[in-house]
Amino acid sequence: MRTFLILAVAMTFLATPAAAAPAGLDAASAVPPGDVFPSSYWTTPLASDVEVHPLSDQIIDFMVADNDLDGCITLAGGDGNDWGMPIFTADADTPIYDVQSRKYRIPPEFSALRIPEAATPAENSDGQIVVYDPIAGYVVELSKAEYDAATDTWTVGGGSVAYLASNGLYGQVVGSNEPRNGGSYRGYNGAVAAIGYDEVAAGEIQRVRKISINTTNVGHVFPFKGSDGDVSAPEVPLQGARIRIKQDVNLDALGLSPQALVIARGIQEYGLVVGDTSGGAVVLTLEDTIRSGRGDLWDLDRTSLCAITGDNLEVVTTGFADIFETTFEADALELLDQGVTYGCGGWDYCPDQSITRGQMAAFLVRALDLPAPAPGNRFIDDDTSIFEADIASLAEANITRGCNPPENDRFCPTAPVTRGQMAAFLVRALGYNDDGGGDLFVDDDTSIFEADIDKLKVAGVTEGCNPPANDAFCPDRLVTRGQMAAFISRALYSG
Repeated sequence: MRTFLILAVAMTFLATPAAAAPAGLDAASAVPPGDVFPSSYWTTPLASDVEVHPLSDQIIDFMVADNDLDGCITLAGGDGNDWGMPIFTADADTPIYDVQSRKYRIPPEFSALRIPEAATPAENSDGQIVVYDPIAGYVVELSKAEYDAATDTWTVGGGSVAYLASNGLYGQVVGSNEPRNGGSYRGYNGAVAAIGYDEVAAGEIQRVRKISINTTNVGHVFPFKGSDGDVSAPEVPLQGARIRIKQDVNLDALGLSPQALVIARGIQEYGLVVGDTSGGAVVLTLEDTIRSGRGDLWDLDRTSLCAITGDNLEVVTTGFADIFETTFEADALELLDQGVTYGCGGWDYCPDQSITRGQMAAFLVRALDLPAPAPGNRFIDDDTSIFEADIASLAEANITRGCNPPENDRFCPTAPVTRGQMAAFLVRALGYNDDGGGDLFVDDDTSIFEADIDKLKVAGVTEGCNPPANDAFCPDRLVTRGQMAAFISRALYSG
């Protein structure tokens, strides 16, 4: 199962007393210790062998050309810069406010929101602030926040909430385990909006962070539900795109300052997610420790990461742009997470495209982790196919016998796969043998695959092709890439 589908566990710092604030610092101004979003997309390191996006080089080249300082990851909030993010933590004595919105719809939690008395928004046009509330169990981000001392009221232009013991995904995104996560943002949350000073001082960044770039794509990929970009060129990063420092980059050799080195290691391990447009540079936000009431704690400036160049960066595949809110979205993401598929090129999965027998062989070999084939030429018609090795592995596992009985010296790698054929492949691959007494569908009596189809039904891999009745299987209908994802996901990763 995808890591972000794992049920959330109770958060450590909700059950234990808060750590003491640094000397001279009000407890309400300290970032809380403990975990946020356990076992989630946001807090799971990228695998060392995660698939590099097929357009990675073009995307990074675009970022270098389109953003200030040759695409350097600039730091907002260090060296007294006004574009940092003030971060606070509420406690039992923190005042509660009925926060009103001047523009966007805000979460219902804002009607009774704890905001520390010392809280002040960022001194810029965004006016942002992050507040952790371990009592309520969530983190909020406020944008264009304003406090009126005369009336003791707060208003905002927008905001978001994310429950800390959830997986942190926006409530409308596939895989979210907390429907209350949401607000006026498109998929990120306050816990990933900026890097806190305490994390860097402790020597380790332990979650993904959002970056803003000059130009973003009109499209979006998981974990985002939308984009405010307006460009559709494929080399323009989509919101939700994940970027990291390449694994073979020796960060210790770049001459980074101690604080910058900690941040760089976090980028290499967890990556950055494109979440907003900046209007100029690639921007990674730091906690504004001055407005957080902690003093100037950063030994960083805007260019402290500029030793990391575009050649050191890559875009990895963590989602698809063409499956949002489609029937097969969760299944396609499951297969991506399991390394079974990386899409059909660019940002897409192509869920409605028919799958060929060669492509199907590759899906099954990866899903079943079949060994490489022994030397030899099993079929005479796949010598020019990129799937020749996968086809041979499938044959050695007795999952396929060929496409031209009785000779069966051909595989027909470019031929489309029917639902009946897919049933036979999966039954042989997974060893299903219970047909439930047979005759489970009304339209497969003349199909040579009837027994396989019935076994697939009993195994819970298929329901049928004509909901809600589902008394037909449509054995001669072609299998799409979306349906292929569903078949494999139910067979191997459900339950």
